[in-house]
Amino acid sequence: MKRNTLLFPLAGILLVYGCEKPATSGPDQGKYDAKEVVHSAKKTMLEKKDEYQRKIQTDLDKMDAQLDILKGKINAASADAKAELTKKYNALEEQRNAARKKFDEIKHASEEAWVEMQEGMDKVLHELKEAYEKAMEHFK
Repeated sequence: MKRNTLLFPLAGILLVYGCEKPATSGPDQGKYDAKEVVHSAKKTMLEKKDEYQRKIQTDLDKMDAQLDILKGKINAASADAKAELTKKYNALEEQRNAARKKFDEIKHASEEAWVEMQEGMDKVLHELKEAYEKAMEHFK
């Protein structure tokens, strides 16, 4: 009976240690490490994509607010200035719509593709901001 009393705890210990994660060495360890690296890289890529999307969404929302301010200023401008400023405003709206379209493409792009699209989005947004500043020069 004493022999069985020692045998059961020993079997339990062996069972617990046998169910742990793979050893840190051996032929399968490279596969385990590679999977961890790939998973970690994908997670990092998704986090960067989410962060970038939040930044662009904030920039586009800010631009919408700035366009609303510009529209108010155009409405208060003289009749002579309204025609020219309305053309600039309409062009800005088109640029903003193009930026939103590009942003939608990025939101639906794969993890790899959005990185390549990022440069184009940054360019479109930069050009939109420059055009807005030019339109606002009239009111300075």
